[in-house]
Amino acid sequence: MRILPDRYADLHPAVTGRPAPWPSSYAVIAPVFGGFLGLLAAPIGFAFRNPGYGMRIAAFTTPTFALLGVGSEEWARHYRVKPYLESKGIKIPRRKLVERVTEIDADNWILLGMGLGTAAAGLMRRPWHIHGWNRFMGYASYGGLAGLAGALLSDPEGYTNALDKAERNRAISMAYQADMQQFWASRRTADDVQKNMPQPQVGMTPLEKLLQQAGSPRVEGQEFGKVEAVWEGDVGHDSILDREDPQPHYSFMRDGERIYLPSTNYEWQPGPEGVKQVEDHINVLKAQRAQLAREAELLWHQLAVKEAEYFDTPVSTESRKEQEDFVSMLSHIHFNIWNDVSALDWTIADSNKILLQMKAMEKRAHWTPPAPANEAKIAPRQTYRLLQGLEADLRASVPEIRRYKEEYMNALNDAGVRVINGQTGQQITLSRTDMEKTIEETSKLLSRVEAHIEELQKMTQEIEERIGNAER
Repeated sequence: MRILPDRYADLHPAVTGRPAPWPSSYAVIAPVFGGFLGLLAAPIGFAFRNPGYGMRIAAFTTPTFALLGVGSEEWARHYRVKPYLESKGIKIPRRKLVERVTEIDADNWILLGMGLGTAAAGLMRRPWHIHGWNRFMGYASYGGLAGLAGALLSDPEGYTNALDKAERNRAISMAYQADMQQFWASRRTADDVQKNMPQPQVGMTPLEKLLQQAGSPRVEGQEFGKVEAVWEGDVGHDSILDREDPQPHYSFMRDGERIYLPSTNYEWQPGPEGVKQVEDHINVLKAQRAQLAREAELLWHQLAVKEAEYFDTPVSTESRKEQEDFVSMLSHIHFNIWNDVSALDWTIADSNKILLQMKAMEKRAHWTPPAPANEAKIAPRQTYRLLQGLEADLRASVPEIRRYKEEYMNALNDAGVRVINGQTGQQITLSRTDMEKTIEETSKLLSRVEAHIEELQKMTQEIEERIGNAER
């Protein structure tokens, strides 16, 4: 059986636990850890004529490790893992005291060892003048350690296979950590927006609740930013972009490292040292690319080794399915890493283009790359499909922007609407000027989107003609 099993384990590939027959809870692992530390400390005690030192260490470590381990794991599961799982629509099961009651796991052996150790503490003479709870807890810890040793001796293959499974699960979990980090980054951004949203007062009409948004520029940006992102290029990290970083490409921080994205920062102003800055930027990108390429090379080798083991495993073997899942996971991870390498290749190429353009502009000229060979025979079908999709997204956003504008225009006749400023918490009255400013900004956005649609339509028609000519 397993005592206090982890109810979050294996509900999602990102959340793994210690597989059976190993213990699941730190409460069961604690006496093993305490007994091991006590065993290490015992020679020190004998060396300094304190033979009870090791047992006291074991007695103190066991409850301390149990409290800290169980408490920290439960906190992490509840506050970090639970919201992520619920966002995936996964229901958290009720807590169980025991599971696998008909199986013999390490928990059974550890409990048996602790019981025998406690009994020995009551039957034997007081060792080394150790009294009270130290005596019983110390013996129980040593018994738990002996119990785990007995478990390993009873089924070494089973415990080894469980360790292999734990390693595979850990690797699969690592593949999902980026998704979990993105979830929490998006959630923090949503929380920040929520904190700065003006809150409606009791008794506000539906119209007043609608107009409360006009008092918060951040909310306006959040609403209309969705439309702008269609044109500006949604790189999938918009919520965590560091837009203040003065570089030719957008970036964000992850685990203390700056990650550059294949998205040109056209708002970047070079300044007097612009050429040197781009050259330094290229060197940083090349260093990141080299590091990722080495990782990809290593993983490529490991993947081939695991695939060889998979190919040598008979189809009828029970573990073949697990091996298939593992090699598929490794292949997916390698693809993601190599995708990042390819993105850096594009970013480096784009940086070189920017460098050549800047050097040309210093001479009051412009740099453009040569046209591809046999240009007339190139049929850019993928470009055509992408432009069509972008145009469709922009067209779908127009009715929504117009609806916002109409609602704000209708609200001009409702003066003196009460709102609470989300930044100061003070009650304010929404003025006609505020509403007119919002309408003006919405009109500008609508004009931009319609202009983009017209440009895209012209470009799509030109590419359609090019495809037709190339296929003749």
